[in-house]
Amino acid sequence: MPQLTGLTLGKRHDGSLELVAASVADGNGPTMWHAWQRGPNGDWTGWHPFGKPGHGAPERPSIIQHGLDGRLEVFVATDGDQAVWHRWQTGPELDRWSDWESLGKPGGQEAEGPVAPVLLEDGRLTAVVTAGRRVWRATSPRAEPQAHWPAWSALGRPGGATAMAVAALSNAVGRVEVAALGQTAESSITPAEMEGNLWHRAQTGPEPDDWSDWESLGEPGGHRARRPVLGQDSGGALHLFTPASVGAVWHKEQHRDLSWPRPWQALAQPVIEFAETAVMLDTGGRLFLVATEFASNRLWYAVQDNHHPNTWSPLSPLAAVPVTPEDLGTLISPTLHLNDDGRAQLFVLIGATGKPYQLTAPATGQLPTVGRTWPHP
Repeated sequence: MPQLTGLTLGKRHDGSLELVAASVADGNGPTMWHAWQRGPNGDWTGWHPFGKPGHGAPERPSIIQHGLDGRLEVFVATDGDQAVWHRWQTGPELDRWSDWESLGKPGGQEAEGPVAPVLLEDGRLTAVVTAGRRVWRATSPRAEPQAHWPAWSALGRPGGATAMAVAALSNAVGRVEVAALGQTAESSITPAEMEGNLWHRAQTGPEPDDWSDWESLGEPGGHRARRPVLGQDSGGALHLFTPASVGAVWHKEQHRDLSWPRPWQALAQPVIEFAETAVMLDTGGRLFLVATEFASNRLWYAVQDNHHPNTWSPLSPLAAVPVTPEDLGTLISPTLHLNDDGRAQLFVLIGATGKPYQLTAPATGQLPTVGRTWPHP
């Protein structure tokens, strides 16, 4: 019974949702799994094996939809060969996929996921990942999914710091924006120590080397940041989110001139320590944020104001995931998407045991509060 370690949700070309999961290695068996809706807004299948990329255990997967024909592509880094792997739908049939193909080790360094894929205006994809304490990027040669990409290019260390985690999205002018978490300490870093400063770097033109320098986004509220998450609102502006080391989730909005001048905004008073965040655009054109609470089974949410994009509701309780004593611990890997009918779907893992849990909105515009436990694969 494999223990799941990471989840991601994507939307297929027909409007149905795809759920992809990574698990710990168990002999020669699969380490990737997937399930899907039986048509838009439909019931879910059970888990199906999704292959084994490379050696060892895969890290948290990422998924993206191609703009050309709506096919999905999945990216993952593995801790065995430390390479980045990808797999994509090969046709309109919902369960036709390529084999896993390796994109190699960035610069010969050990890749550390999750990988951040970005859809470019011309239909190509750029993948961003950390490896060897640096940030790296690679871009597909054409808009169609394919096995082999050009070599990885280095984006360097954010401010000379050790790169620990990245987020990436296409900004309002269609170019890649990267946010990176950097730590100045040179010692080995465990997930619990992933705290530091946030930096950003962006494409400035169409050529491969047209990139800005790294610029600091500072420490939110004077506190150390954690893993960044980027979202894009209905007006095209990017929003950056991170939990801080002493509590609260912090938010920063990009200005229309693509700078980040606005101060960090706390979405909750620093009395609760949050672990991970996920964000999506809801049916009202607002960003909807979910946060997991450290060492707790509780989920929280905040919503963007329709008329004032830099104003958010305070983080409020969303739901408590039912747990047994052996399940106690932090909820991990939250992932969000909308059903074709606009109802929100939220999946999360119980970190101690790797059990998946699903929350669905009962109606469009309502919160995802109707929950059910999923079995292990």
